[in-house]
Amino acid sequence: MILTLALLLASCAVEHKVIPELSIGNIDTYQFNETDSLYYGYFKDLLKESCNKRLQRWAKRKHYTFVGFKVTNASLEFTKGYQLKYYYKGQKITPVRNQWVAHKARQKSKASGWLALPFTLIEKAIWPPEEVYDEYGFSQNDESTISSQIAEDDNKVRKQANKDLAEDLVSHEISDKVLHTGVPVYGIMVLEGDIDLAQLEIGK
Repeated sequence: MILTLALLLASCAVEHKVIPELSIGNIDTYQFNETDSLYYGYFKDLLKESCNKRLQRWAKRKHYTFVGFKVTNASLEFTKGYQLKYYYKGQKITPVRNQWVAHKARQKSKASGWLALPFTLIEKAIWPPEEVYDEYGFSQNDESTISSQIAEDDNKVRKQANKDLAEDLVSHEISDKVLHTGVPVYGIMVLEGDIDLAQLEIGK
């Protein structure tokens, strides 16, 4: 029981908290790029609202800013997301691809397996596997232990969380979307450094 509790405490996989639906978020002010006929606005505290503390810590440690935004094409021609350009303090900047972020921010499966090994060996020494036979009389010893099962479950949670994070971020990749006239489009861009949203502009 003590061994199992220790491994549970050491296990660190967490589920991915889905980024909230951007269309219901609050945008303080809209800006209008008259030259390019684009309306746009930004969401504050995107990661904070997602309650994804692990992703918040990763972004802070690596100095990335996650920006949720809404952009509407006000021209009579449709625009593709990859045509959009971003400017910060008058200088053109390039967002990091969301797929790359999902890969870099993923949880690494490097602890639970090694942590489980000594507990697994101890469990087998204390509680050796029982002889179990199938209907044909062949031995079907169950070599699994509580510790190894916890480690396996921990790894499954980790892999699912990474998959969910990747799908979440990729679904909000603005470069892959089409901006039809008058139809609001929501996206997430990840920028290096601390960003003052008041000085972030979108054009095409």
